[in-house]
Amino acid sequence: TIGASSGLALLLGIALLLVSRTLSLALPLTAFVTLTLGLSAAAWSGALAWGNLPIHLLSGSTLLTVFYFASDPSVAPRTVRGRIFAGLGFGLLELFFRVGCRFSDGFLLSVLVTQGLAFVFDQYLAPPLDVTSSVHMGLSQSSIKKL
Repeated sequence: TIGASSGLALLLGIALLLVSRTLSLALPLTAFVTLTLGLSAAAWSGALAWGNLPIHLLSGSTLLTVFYFASDPSVAPRTVRGRIFAGLGFGLLELFFRVGCRFSDGFLLSVLVTQGLAFVFDQYLAPPLDVTSSVHMGLSQSSIKKL
């Protein structure tokens, strides 16, 4: 499987997504930093071995889930602030599953919860700015009022 055997292919795919501007980095970087800081704190407290941090962070399943599944533009939050909140939520959920429950493949549950709450992140935590357009069907607001 590509997730278990070819991390380099996944990194090349991530680079391709970045070059083509298909991937927004707000959600994956926030999730990755949250997961890194949480796993470092767990290793510092003794709940996790320091040598396992690169394995946890750079495994194929982590890269595949964070950069491909969680940041899927069709189900991810629309706003940048919503994506940041989703990344924090994803990182904290995954940290809970890895350290609290000792369930190393909790990515599926983390992705499903994060994508299920995308509406909440967009509408309540980080609502989009209410920008009114001055042009409607090629007419300015002043010319619409005259009609």
